[in-house]
Amino acid sequence: MVAIRHKFLGRNDGNFDPQQIDIHAFIDRIEKSFCSKIEDASKVFFPSCALTTRVVVFGAENYEIAQGCMTTKRPADGIVIDHEDVAGVIFSADAPTILIFEPNKRRFALLHGALRCLLPKVDARGKRPRGIIRAAFEDFKIDPVGVKTWAGVGIGPCCFGCEHHKDSPSKIDEIDDATVNIPVTRATRGPRAGKKSIDLFALIKDQLLAQGVKSDVCELDTECVCCQGNFNHPKFHSNCRSGKAAGRNAIGFWMA
Repeated sequence: MVAIRHKFLGRNDGNFDPQQIDIHAFIDRIEKSFCSKIEDASKVFFPSCALTTRVVVFGAENYEIAQGCMTTKRPADGIVIDHEDVAGVIFSADAPTILIFEPNKRRFALLHGALRCLLPKVDARGKRPRGIIRAAFEDFKIDPVGVKTWAGVGIGPCCFGCEHHKDSPSKIDEIDDATVNIPVTRATRGPRAGKKSIDLFALIKDQLLAQGVKSDVCELDTECVCCQGNFNHPKFHSNCRSGKAAGRNAIGFWMA
């Protein structure tokens, strides 16, 4: 049976932020730092994340920008791959990456687990768009029976203080709205200690369970990218720790 393999690249592997370096240099870095470290995959497909709930499938809306490297034509925060020779990669600094693997259909989805991907803002009509997890399950008819899910390489509630989120506190109305069921705690470490915090991992699991996924197949790697290890020699990039100058990590999965 087909299995999922993965590779996580952090600070010791360089900066994988396409916004901070020339796109050709960025692709060259992917090829040298990522492609050389994976097996049984000849292509890399990655979304152009922009805090949307859009999920696209490999081969439908992508274009080749270098040998073996493809990205989405328009901003998207999720990809679905059904080719065994294609690795999916998300470049992130704090938001967890979500994997939904369907071994029976031989495909998997990678989703950007940022707060506004999981919980979009209410639109001008007063309605809240679907979160990215629900969108993936509905649009791609993912059967929760038999799936395996994972979420990791993200910031934990220990460091994620909502007062410092890019949305000002006054705009995160859901933080005090009991009907939205946001798992709220307080940050205990780092520059945001003592401030209100959303547990993104708990939110991800709650949304997976709401789609019918069984709790025992929801694997969470809750090691915090902001404070794991120590602040002087961190393993991963983190916006919350280093500010806008922080780089991006490369989180990749492929089937073999």
